[in-house]
Amino acid sequence: MDKESVEELRKRLETRKLELEEGIVKLKNYLTEEHEDLAEEEERARVEEDRTEKEAKLDSLLKEQDHIGHTLKKVLEGKFGICEKCHGEIDKLRLELVPTACLCMNCKEICESCGVAIEEHLTSGKPLPAKCQNCEEEFESETTFTSSSINPHK
Repeated sequence: MDKESVEELRKRLETRKLELEEGIVKLKNYLTEEHEDLAEEEERARVEEDRTEKEAKLDSLLKEQDHIGHTLKKVLEGKFGICEKCHGEIDKLRLELVPTACLCMNCKEICESCGVAIEEHLTSGKPLPAKCQNCEEEFESETTFTSSSINPHK
């Protein structure tokens, strides 16, 4: 992928990262609010249901933040657009549609057919297994990180 395209995607990711940070702060603030003054059981149930939805949304935003942080690190290292499994080039159209993609389509399909969520491991800081438990395919073992390791103010 040419430098101009990478820079355009980097800017999109940086903008989305800022949006996510704002959303995360709002959700964390909401989730730390106390709702002890609710007298009606029905009202407490509604607030609890809303809280559960907000927690799920927060988890989703944090996961997306990790994916973006992982991708921005790859841009800085000059590894953006390189498959983390086979080290081949990821198709430009795939990156334009899913800029946080860390696998080429071939590797993604192989991992999905085995039920291995390798992209989740690579972007969330979970240790990557040495081999797929289903097909014995070996994985590259590279250092991973989470958004908290690139955002010390979290």
